[in-house]
Amino acid sequence: MEAQTVPSSRVPEAQNANWKNGMDWDRMDKRKFFGYGAGLFGTVALGLFPLSVLKTRMMVSQERYGLRDTATLARTICREEGIQGLYKGMGTIVAGKIPARFIYLGALEAFKSVAAKGVGDGWLSDAAAAGAINFGAGGASSLLTQCVFVPVEVISQRQMINKSVNNRPNGWRVAQAIWKSEGPRGLYRGFGASVATFVPNSAIWWGSYGAYQQLVWKHIFPEEHLIRNEGGVTKDEQRQGSSLVKVQAMSGILAGCTAAFCTNPLDVIKTRLQVSPLDERGKKPLATKVLADVLRDSGVRGLYKGVVPRMMSVSLWGTCMVSVYELIKRMSTLPEPASH
Repeated sequence: MEAQTVPSSRVPEAQNANWKNGMDWDRMDKRKFFGYGAGLFGTVALGLFPLSVLKTRMMVSQERYGLRDTATLARTICREEGIQGLYKGMGTIVAGKIPARFIYLGALEAFKSVAAKGVGDGWLSDAAAAGAINFGAGGASSLLTQCVFVPVEVISQRQMINKSVNNRPNGWRVAQAIWKSEGPRGLYRGFGASVATFVPNSAIWWGSYGAYQQLVWKHIFPEEHLIRNEGGVTKDEQRQGSSLVKVQAMSGILAGCTAAFCTNPLDVIKTRLQVSPLDERGKKPLATKVLADVLRDSGVRGLYKGVVPRMMSVSLWGTCMVSVYELIKRMSTLPEPASH
């Protein structure tokens, strides 16, 4: 596809910046956006959920799992607990995290729209501008949704580590048990650690994704990188569909690996905080003690337990999510208002 140029007198430079995706939150049909997403995100979550179970089991285990032990653990769970062992806590996730995901994505798109208006053109490279906008929007939207995410995660992780075949409590029973023994604060066990994990993870993922997109377009699809918005037709609508999917997939995988590796130590501490029993005084463990225990038992390698399934999960989930996300945005975008 030949690069299409637009005279500067017709399209303002602010609309033409290469880091602007051309998807305006104000032009989104919100009912379609959230409606299409419910089924699509549920399907993706169902397919990738076993990786979350494997990651959680590895992180809380005292055993020294190596990089190649993910498949071994999966086989062990299937042999001892059946295939359903890989889906413990799935109902809780569907009931809680998927609705919360829409809060997250709605906030993300709104924050990106606001941030894009505050970043001027010309003083940042395309990759830097895209990275900065996505980094800020990703962090802010993640912070906003932690109040919903954390209780769901605490409950689902308690279900994930339950190895019993005959006694498999549902999410409601687990929530009641936590409330009875620890009160409402028990449902927010590790809230600070969750914020410290997911806000940077989200910021790094979206920041990396925005930057990687620009770099992939520039170095692998240079002709399409030069395309600009023209007369209400966005760059993405002008680009070839196959190229768009390839760029999104490559950027999603790279962003997932980057975010997962950088934040895995935080996730190990958060996970242990959320599933550890109270001590003899009825107090929950401190993050500093959990960190000291991990370093004492496994050294620095202990902070990277579960990093392989986590990188796989974050990369695959992120790539599927962003592909579905971009598809939903295109399906939900309203026509450009007719100019008078």
